[in-house]
Amino acid sequence: MQGVPFLLTPKVPFRGILLEFGDVPLIVPAFNLIELRENAVVLSSMDEQLASVQVGHGNETVAFLDLLVQVALPPLQRNYPEITAEWLGERIDMNLMMDLYMALSGATGINSPGKLTRNVLHPQVSEAHV
Repeated sequence: MQGVPFLLTPKVPFRGILLEFGDVPLIVPAFNLIELRENAVVLSSMDEQLASVQVGHGNETVAFLDLLVQVALPPLQRNYPEITAEWLGERIDMNLMMDLYMALSGATGINSPGKLTRNVLHPQVSEAHV
């Protein structure tokens, strides 16, 4: 696949939750301490913003997706440095929005620790389940 060089390197340095961004499977790692510090204010407001998205307000949906790209990009770039905000923005839709939000929340233990239903992939293990 042209334009997606990170697919050629199946091993990633950080374990996480496997999600499909269109036809591109990526492992979404948990936030590290620096990412949590830099996004603390944004992360604390995302649950409230998500409630507006679920009600179906268009502007709130766009604002939430923009924030999601902002907070998801640094963890994803630790495994896939080639990913850009533009690339990610082109692939996030309403279906992937919730999966990505829950993966980021679940992978960090912020939301329902111990109740992940997604595959958790480790750098050396291709398919390990929680």
